[in-house]
Amino acid sequence: MKDPNISPKIIIGMVGYTAIFLIGMAIITHQEIVQPPYQSVPLTIIQILIKGQAAALVAGGFAVSIETGAYIMVLGAYLAKQQIERMNAKARRKAQNEAYRHANAEFAAYIRRMNAARDAGEPFNEPPPYFPTEEQD
Repeated sequence: MKDPNISPKIIIGMVGYTAIFLIGMAIITHQEIVQPPYQSVPLTIIQILIKGQAAALVAGGFAVSIETGAYIMVLGAYLAKQQIERMNAKARRKAQNEAYRHANAEFAAYIRRMNAARDAGEPFNEPPPYFPTEEQD
């Protein structure tokens, strides 16, 4: 059963939004840092720091970290849910296999008792084992 709140479309949307956001930040950063009057990134960063515009760099880094953190949180929740579903399915299969082994052993014992009674010429009126289905539980 899938959770309607988390779907691959949401993940794809988050990845797309984050990619576009980071590309936009890169273009703006390139325009601000590499364009004239300073033709190199280190000189531009030094000039930004000297002019007291470091807040712009910090704000940009903060925005990128917020977007990346939001993406990681959504992706982490999705992956955790998928892992839990896989673990539940594995546990369910293990429980079913154990139930089948138990039912087969019980039915084999019933057949042995029936054959032993037939071989001894005795009447056998024991009812067969009852195994409820999921609907009957």
